[in-house]
Amino acid sequence: MPHTLAYASAPRNAQDPVVADEFSRYYLHETRLSAATLFGTVAIALILAPLYRQSVFGAAAPAAVLLIEWGLIIPACLLGAYMRSRPQQAELHARLGLAATVAIAAGLIGVFCAWRQAGVAFPTEFVGLFLIAALALGGLLQSQVLPAALALLAIDAATGYWVDGWSVVANAHAFSDTLTAVLGYIVGQHTERTTQQIWLDARRFERMAGEDPLTRLSNRRAYETHCGAALAQAGREQRRVAVGILDVDCFKEYNDHYGHMTGDGALMLVADALSRAARRPLDAVCRFGGEKFAVFWYDLSPDNARERAEAVVAAVRDLYIPHRHSRVGDRITVSLGAVHFLPGPRLRLADALAAAELRLRDAKDAGRNRAVMHELAPPPS
Repeated sequence: MPHTLAYASAPRNAQDPVVADEFSRYYLHETRLSAATLFGTVAIALILAPLYRQSVFGAAAPAAVLLIEWGLIIPACLLGAYMRSRPQQAELHARLGLAATVAIAAGLIGVFCAWRQAGVAFPTEFVGLFLIAALALGGLLQSQVLPAALALLAIDAATGYWVDGWSVVANAHAFSDTLTAVLGYIVGQHTERTTQQIWLDARRFERMAGEDPLTRLSNRRAYETHCGAALAQAGREQRRVAVGILDVDCFKEYNDHYGHMTGDGALMLVADALSRAARRPLDAVCRFGGEKFAVFWYDLSPDNARERAEAVVAAVRDLYIPHRHSRVGDRITVSLGAVHFLPGPRLRLADALAAAELRLRDAKDAGRNRAVMHELAPPPS
């Protein structure tokens, strides 16, 4: 009984390391503008502070406050805004963004302590608002949010008790910032999980749109999209390619005798053999429809292309799927027509497929169960 193919398994979930890494890069890329905006807003607010500081606090800033703002917070904001706005090297930039977030929050806590020592009541809401914004909107991953929150709470508690001692004010301040950090963590975690589910659903739908539901190979649309890009690259690099179309021999007779369910199973086994023959990154194989398939091989010499085509025919024949009503032999076989060529502006994929169809007809006329390869020259200008 034909088995379910290994490559036809369900899409990987979020726990798969490869998928998790892809999502991390996507999430860091998608949140880069919100994170850069957060850093930029804090930097602008501090740069413009001399315009409103006297009216808000009723006093000039102590030297310690200016030192912390211009020596730590503003440079960290500018670095974080620049690094998180860059789409390249997202992982490195995220780590620097995390470091900038911790530095800014720690700096704000230091500013709070400096104002308190100067006898001015600095509103702790500024620290809390930044914590919520940084943990919820800063584009930090779950693996980064919790360590960042714990580190900031430790700094906050240590400085608060250092300034106010073990007092009701210090306890209330620590409790307030703990709730703030927890809230920011919960919102950030929910935001990431929601984004992750949307991303996984989009990946699943994209995969389904380009996939044949029976064999789980690419469908014709996805195949032509892939080949169009690969042909453009081959033209730039002057690499020769091969395009082939193959047909399962006497498949109508197989379905009539064994039934369509068994026929579907046979097509899945044929698809498995074809997928093993096109495993390089720029190779491709698809189901065109019915019992017809197509292959694409990148960067092959004429001899290599012929060997690949003949190997595909042999691989299907060696599956030994019984077919007692075949006019070719006692098993399922395929006929393959292929062309080998150097891509160029006057040689489109449609031209190659049409030429491969003619070679497929030649293979059938010659007795089936064989491959016919043709060297395709571009049409005259």
